[in-house]
Amino acid sequence: FWTTASIGSNPTSIASHGGVTEMLFSHDADGKLIPADPADSRTWQYKAWLKNGDADGADPTKPDFGNLTWNALRIANVQGLFGFAAGNLSHHEVLMNIVGSAIIRAPSDAEVAAGSEENVNSTLTPKLSFSELKRGKIPAVAVANDANAMWECDTAEKCLQPTGLNKWDFPGTDAWVKERLTTIADHMRDPATAGSPHDAADIQFLGQVPFDVTRHLVELQGSPGLDVYVEAASDAIGAYYAVALGETLAASVEASFGRTDTPPMPFNVRANLDRFKAEVTAERTRVGREYMKTLVELEDLVDKLQLPNRNRPAVMSTQAGK
Repeated sequence: FWTTASIGSNPTSIASHGGVTEMLFSHDADGKLIPADPADSRTWQYKAWLKNGDADGADPTKPDFGNLTWNALRIANVQGLFGFAAGNLSHHEVLMNIVGSAIIRAPSDAEVAAGSEENVNSTLTPKLSFSELKRGKIPAVAVANDANAMWECDTAEKCLQPTGLNKWDFPGTDAWVKERLTTIADHMRDPATAGSPHDAADIQFLGQVPFDVTRHLVELQGSPGLDVYVEAASDAIGAYYAVALGETLAASVEASFGRTDTPPMPFNVRANLDRFKAEVTAERTRVGREYMKTLVELEDLVDKLQLPNRNRPAVMSTQAGK
């Protein structure tokens, strides 16, 4: 299956999928055909007469066609980097909601029959800002739904026609951190579990915050001050955790598109990723300025709360189960 197109003196042949569509392309440094910014003067427009393509609009052996962000994430398989529970979306879906995507596909037979074969290519707008990652999605007037619904993939393999998810049930990292910290504190509080390992996910979480939370919890073990500590420390720990997570999310998208077997990053995805990274950087600057003050406050709090508890022996529980 092939097509030829000519702009001025530039006849070009491109491989693609079935149906008829119109697409915007440019070339990368190696001469590879890539989705391009329409405002770029180097962009060439092709009217493509395409035949014999995959009937549902994508060929999984051609990552440069289909849902480009999804193809990159799926091939790189970066979801194993994350220990936080992403609710009713996969980690790959969360990443796609942060940066959006470009979908380049041929029409299905049904779309051809309906006369909509020239409207199948699209861009997915981002649905998750860094502030929403921290605080949770903003609810709609009908509180059961989100105001700006997250994308949910129609199929895990191709994700060509994602739909809006009524409600993402991840509460945001602020609430998630408090929940994790409460679980870890309860584990330390109970003599029956205090000597046993924490869950591996909790160990990963503790390793991502720049405070010695484990030592704090050991020093407060068995003390009613644990509840006070969790309440007071959750905001500070949550702020640092969100920055660490945001940086990892952004880096994983960069890495996914930076491989030789994945498509180039579409211009709209690059712009969305840069906006997200700017939000994360601004938050890192803010929490960095407050780090020493926060550290002193937490140490003072632990010192005060452990006074009634200092003669009580503590039991360490800091290793993940095998």
